[in-house]
Amino acid sequence: MPLRHEVTKKNKIEDQALCLGASVAIFQKMTSETASSFITSGPGFFRINCVCLFKISGRMTDKKICLLLLLTSFFCQSYSQTPDGRTVENIIALARLYGYIRYFHPSDEAAKINWEKFSQFGVDAVIDAKNDNDLLIRLRNLFYPIAPSLVLSSNDNPSVFDRKKLIPPDITGYKTIVWQYKGINLGNNNSAYTNVRTNRPDKQQASLSFAPFNQSLKGEGLAGKKIKLSGWMKVITENDNSGGHLWLRVDKEKGTGFFDNMAGRAATDTTWKKYEITGKIDDDAKNIYFGGFLSGAGQLFIDNIELMIMENGEWKSVQIKNGNFEDTKDNLPVDWNSTQNSSIYKYETSNETEFGKFCFKISSHTASDNPTPAQLIFNNYPVATEFVKKIISPKITAFIPISLYGNEFQTYPSADKSRFEELVKKINAISRQASGDMLNVRLADVIIAWNIFRHFFPYWEDTSKDAGTLLRETILKCFTDKTAIDFKYTLQLMTAALNDGHIRVSLSNDTSELYTAPLLLEYAENKLVVEKILDKKLESTIRKGDVITSINGIESENFIAEKEKYISGSPQWKRYRSKISMLAGTYNSTVELSNNGSQGIPIVRNFLVTGLYKEMTLRQKTGKIKEGIYYIDINAVPMDTINRLLPELENANAVIFDLRGYPKNNHEVINYLIKTSESDRWMFIPEIIYPDYQSVSFDSLGWNMKPKTPHFQGKIIFITDGSAISYAESYMGYIKDLHLATIIGQPTAGTNGNVNPFTLPGGYWISWTGMLVKNHDGSKHHLRGIIPDIFVNRTIQGIKEGKDEFFEKAIEFAEAEK
Repeated sequence: MPLRHEVTKKNKIEDQALCLGASVAIFQKMTSETASSFITSGPGFFRINCVCLFKISGRMTDKKICLLLLLTSFFCQSYSQTPDGRTVENIIALARLYGYIRYFHPSDEAAKINWEKFSQFGVDAVIDAKNDNDLLIRLRNLFYPIAPSLVLSSNDNPSVFDRKKLIPPDITGYKTIVWQYKGINLGNNNSAYTNVRTNRPDKQQASLSFAPFNQSLKGEGLAGKKIKLSGWMKVITENDNSGGHLWLRVDKEKGTGFFDNMAGRAATDTTWKKYEITGKIDDDAKNIYFGGFLSGAGQLFIDNIELMIMENGEWKSVQIKNGNFEDTKDNLPVDWNSTQNSSIYKYETSNETEFGKFCFKISSHTASDNPTPAQLIFNNYPVATEFVKKIISPKITAFIPISLYGNEFQTYPSADKSRFEELVKKINAISRQASGDMLNVRLADVIIAWNIFRHFFPYWEDTSKDAGTLLRETILKCFTDKTAIDFKYTLQLMTAALNDGHIRVSLSNDTSELYTAPLLLEYAENKLVVEKILDKKLESTIRKGDVITSINGIESENFIAEKEKYISGSPQWKRYRSKISMLAGTYNSTVELSNNGSQGIPIVRNFLVTGLYKEMTLRQKTGKIKEGIYYIDINAVPMDTINRLLPELENANAVIFDLRGYPKNNHEVINYLIKTSESDRWMFIPEIIYPDYQSVSFDSLGWNMKPKTPHFQGKIIFITDGSAISYAESYMGYIKDLHLATIIGQPTAGTNGNVNPFTLPGGYWISWTGMLVKNHDGSKHHLRGIIPDIFVNRTIQGIKEGKDEFFEKAIEFAEAEK
């Protein structure tokens, strides 16, 4: 886990003394009845007390020592920190087979399973299998009811699999059923990615998606205040993936602040109940968005939404529009924004309420509502009865059909109905209240996440570890994690190996790294340097340009390396991310810094990490900066501002565009730089029909830019660095590959393509890149980024003097003779 705090020797002694005293008191009173509650109080608590009790065993009776040994034996079996090879092989086999069946076996039974719960159920079912034969039996019991044509065998000879059994006696009325993936749609309403199970009603999309609605208000005057969103909901769920949610988000000038969407605690009751979200509005809040949504398949009824702000210790209502949904038009509530998808969800008002005449109702369509079978989304697909052979364990081979016959009623062959229903009943009995504190949830989450990456991640050739090693190491780490936050770091460590700058891992309601010391850091001359001091009280002990030599007693070089282990992406992106998160921790906690003059300076973390982004982007004001030279901050000004300057920019001697960061929806600038239309293809969406990212084809696309007038006549200069990612790199790709400007600065992040986030049981959220992106000439972009024509490095002296050396180099180039 990242280095977050330091435990002193004095603290360790005090902890041991406290532990010893508690252990004596507890154990002297322990009976066989209280022993059970002692164990279930938590594995970490039990482990500590067992150790302490052993230290004082000389003062205990033989009877108590025997009881202690029994309890210790129970603990070691239940919460083993070092699983044996058999246990790990069991989980690996489950993980591999899980992905093959979930994403590529097209049976009707598999399409009906709650795969999130199945992963937890599967972990419990196989984790203690004693040998290969025992594991084989358990896997068959798990998967045969949902994949009746699957063959699991200790013999890897294909002769054990008979393709003839996949063909109905009479194929009249049967069609071919296969999975096709254009990227993968994970239910985040990202239109770039699509998946279908051909010739089946397109109902499964509702189980993957969600139907939101919202309002917004300005954040001015509300910064720093507590906020509460409440509403009444009742829900009719079709499966355990569905539920009702309120959601509240604070948007800042740069990035997102507070956000809660009831992840992991969705409303599922069929009677009206009140639900709330409470949080704090960020100090630099710009807009506040709020509303609700139905996740998955089912029906959501929602009413009496109210927004409140705390002032002088009391909650006071904030005026919102039509919070009771009584004002309607065309059978819809007015003043609420909604994203309707008529093929999946229906929005309407309903009189099924107890609070007035109307409430808001969102419902998913059933198969009978949408009987049209899903059609092919690209031309490549598995042939009838095609199967894949996969080694899921050294002595277990899976023969998996990826193309089945199916009529309007059922895929062939159909499963044993009673066995399938019994399995579904057991799976659905798994609690929805999952937590990363639980070992089976951690292992289940790794299984889910690893399979998404294994089968759909487009950059495996650039990862630091192969898929098999990554799975094994992450499974092992799950056994040593003790808390949900520990597991967050395990997921970060796992995804860091993918080297994808779009990857983020977060945990709902986790506040462990929201705040930082009020310092803006920078890398210069291979050192960590203070660039800005954001609290004047620190100016007596820390100065701009100071080199940070250690953090919490750890040399800066080692501390940085440890931090960057948990960040995914290129080296330049890791550097950018690490300087933002370097000093992060909990609110009002303390971090100790040493600089080139002082040792162990304690600094309180009381500055929001997200506030650092704003400090980083305080640059030159857009407009004329010298006679004939103009500066445009691409991160700060929208296109309409640039359009007003066009008459001046057309005849300027030089225009400097600053793209350190993220554009403000102003890539239309490119149209004024190109002279001819272009149709380059540089984005590639994977078309997937086989597991393990094999035999992948691509659908290519680009922006298809066309020239506009006026055309700029003077020098064009772009400033960029490692903070430019994704959309910014699409922008810079045109500048570089079409030779539209001179680029000054550092390489961009080397990560581009539409982000494709997903959630995991326990409240975890992971984003990643779902498509392949190249340079316009077909060469590699990933990890390399856009390479500048003129490199600039920050210097310690420049930071001390408050210089923007990138900007100064751009001015120097603009003023130089052509």
